[in-house]
Amino acid sequence: MRKRYAIALTIIVALIFIGCMGASNLSLQEIKSKNLSPRDVIDSNKYAYKIFDDSKNATLFVTMGTQMANQINIMGVERVVKDLSKYCEAIGGKWKYGKKFVMLVKEFGTTNPILTFKALKEKNINIDGIGKCFAPNGKGFHLYEIGLYDLKIKPIANSLGGGEVYYWHRYFKIEYDKPNISNRDYVLSSYEPFLKNYADKDVDKIVRDYDKIKNIGRDNYFLITTYPICKYLGGTEYIATDVGTNMKKMKMKDYLFKIYDEELKRYEYNITAEKGIVRLKMFPISKKGYIWCENKKNPDKQFMLIWNKNRGYFNAIRGINYKLINNLQENIETNASINHNDDGTKNEIENTINNIFKNNLRIDDNNVLSIARAIMLNKKDILINTGWVIYKGFYISNIDGKQKVIVERIYNNKRYFYNFDINNSRLSFKGKTLQGITQVEKNRFNLEEIKKECKLNKTYMQIVNGLKIYCKYNDGVYKFFIFNENNNVLDVF
Repeated sequence: MRKRYAIALTIIVALIFIGCMGASNLSLQEIKSKNLSPRDVIDSNKYAYKIFDDSKNATLFVTMGTQMANQINIMGVERVVKDLSKYCEAIGGKWKYGKKFVMLVKEFGTTNPILTFKALKEKNINIDGIGKCFAPNGKGFHLYEIGLYDLKIKPIANSLGGGEVYYWHRYFKIEYDKPNISNRDYVLSSYEPFLKNYADKDVDKIVRDYDKIKNIGRDNYFLITTYPICKYLGGTEYIATDVGTNMKKMKMKDYLFKIYDEELKRYEYNITAEKGIVRLKMFPISKKGYIWCENKKNPDKQFMLIWNKNRGYFNAIRGINYKLINNLQENIETNASINHNDDGTKNEIENTINNIFKNNLRIDDNNVLSIARAIMLNKKDILINTGWVIYKGFYISNIDGKQKVIVERIYNNKRYFYNFDINNSRLSFKGKTLQGITQVEKNRFNLEEIKKECKLNKTYMQIVNGLKIYCKYNDGVYKFFIFNENNNVLDVF
């Protein structure tokens, strides 16, 4: 027992250490004497931040969060605010907290009570996003963020204390008041430790690596990393997707800024409605999409990702299949909006999800998909509290000969259930149901009798008046599921 607690404590200390690594090591004197820019602050800690796109007008970067408990926090945002507000003061500016940061502080608090106090006291409801640096000589800048992306759940081995670790990314944008020109390639600099894995510039290794992650190939971060890899190989990366670019060829550098701004616009407009839930991916695709690294001077360093519409991920190949892209028009509208579908009734993410699950049912929360996949792989129940939404995920080994995954989403005192079947290690979405069972209807079931059978056999099912009640028993705990005639859940208790 002591060993287990010691190991768990070691993991917690390690995570705290990782959090400490997020602070910039630049001194105030260094910032002033070297005339450093905000992107230099971000690039000074390559293990906490990754700059994935940069221009004279703006910089895009990402940070990863890791949490052992079931409470997602804002440590990543807090870290960025600490580093950039410190920089702002160093150049003689004044930092003002934006309404997005104040909302996050109210929801979660911070690890620093002084920061919480300052954010609530000095808030400015007229400033969008995380905050703004008001500085002389046009050196001011605005900081934005678009919420949690790429949520993943990984189990911890029982020998290490058990439980789950949650991973996610937050994507930020620094927007400069005046053009901030630099001859340095901050994308390559920021990804330098990662790019050392490709020291031999082996394209076969890239293809193998992407083959390993193809089941999570819609993860934004993994797709974004193709851009610095391509730059490192001396190439130029392009993208063309039916939803993101209307099947027009576009440089990845321009695409990343375009899609970020569209995501940010949606997020800022809907911030009060969903309190931080971002539903759209940065690579929305319905049926067709290509990402390719072009290097005509050195064709051996070319690679391509091709969207597999049947599987719902990208396949990686060495070289470029020019037959697929030769007739593509060039998209020079770098600020164009993402096109809607022909019927104008569904947005791009709905069509993407519908394509993956082969039906017209609607999944309106991407976190549900991540949780469902984790349950399918681990066959374990999951509880996640994000601070504004609670997710409960359940695995059912056999009901009418099928394995099922149920994800319950609790928000604003409403309980919704997302129902999935597992077919050949793939999820099939069966529908979304609202909790709709009264206590009177529950009383029709003889729970004491069901408990006896359930404890004896670990699972048990009974049908009463057309409703099925399914029981799971584990370590002295009973869990009951009530299904309708379509085997979709109406209640869990």
